[in-house]
Amino acid sequence: MAAAATFTKRFQSCAAALRTRDRVYRSHNMWSNAGGRPLDSQLTTLADLYWDATTDQRRQIRDAVNPRLAWELLAYIRRVAILIENKGDVQWLRRGLAVAAIANGGFDYPDLIISLVILRHGAERVGIKTRKHFNDVIKITETDIHHVLRNARDHAESAVKATIREFGPPQWLRKRST
Repeated sequence: MAAAATFTKRFQSCAAALRTRDRVYRSHNMWSNAGGRPLDSQLTTLADLYWDATTDQRRQIRDAVNPRLAWELLAYIRRVAILIENKGDVQWLRRGLAVAAIANGGFDYPDLIISLVILRHGAERVGIKTRKHFNDVIKITETDIHHVLRNARDHAESAVKATIREFGPPQWLRKRST
């Protein structure tokens, strides 16, 4: 019972993230101040809660998501990819995967795949092996999204590179060209 009460308290404290829009997420400055925006903080808390939740609690989190926040969820997945700076930053990979699970494919699958490929690349470029983490999130998500997670997990390296060139953060592209 205490676990349920703790969940409810934590969920209520971050439920605002499920209603909050952030114009930066929808602008050309989407990559700026990653991790430093209020919505970043709220979604990070929500992602951590998702990993700790029971199946019923995860469903409650998913059901509370406002469909109008679809882009903010996708942008968060992309934004946290640039916070992965070394192998010790695996929590950002897992948070991005949790937010993908929370979104549960409630929008265009290609956009979610692109976001997950960016996240995967962000982790793999610093040596994090991502397959286990993708498999972990597949185990706790609705089956509706499994094919999306597998697609991003198994994307060919050439397709990952093309996705990063087209949609990745500008700072990754600048580093490659210098």
